[in-house]
Amino acid sequence: DHVLAVECVFHFPSRRAFIREAARVLRPGGTLALSDFLVAPGALARVAATMAASAGLGDRAWYGYLAKPLTAEGYARLARSAGFELLVDDDVTAATLPTYPALRRLARGSGEAEGLDATGGLEALAVAGDLQYHVLAFRLQDVQASL
Repeated sequence: DHVLAVECVFHFPSRRAFIREAARVLRPGGTLALSDFLVAPGALARVAATMAASAGLGDRAWYGYLAKPLTAEGYARLARSAGFELLVDDDVTAATLPTYPALRRLARGSGEAEGLDATGGLEALAVAGDLQYHVLAFRLQDVQASL
């Protein structure tokens, strides 16, 4: 009936494969809800440059493997291609900004310089409005009903 993916879709090698698998296992009318980092329209070059500068990681990894972020429209298009209709797209970036100081404290406490650099990069992108954090929900359409 439901697939819930909180802070994990960006760790899969392919969002497309993840969404297709969710469509495969859901019944028609089932829902997929997720949270993910999205790129603001026109900000991909700035996001890529920040990732490249942060800890010298380039686009290889931040907090482990991270797939390149999509725009909100890119996510909606990807979901539509798998048979989903968009129900909710909430940009909750402002509500996530207070978490960055806590993440920096955790990274400092663990001695993880890479985590500290990655957190700083994410925070700078979020404050600039280039990287957004969205909560999205989709409903799997009934293919027979839409024919």
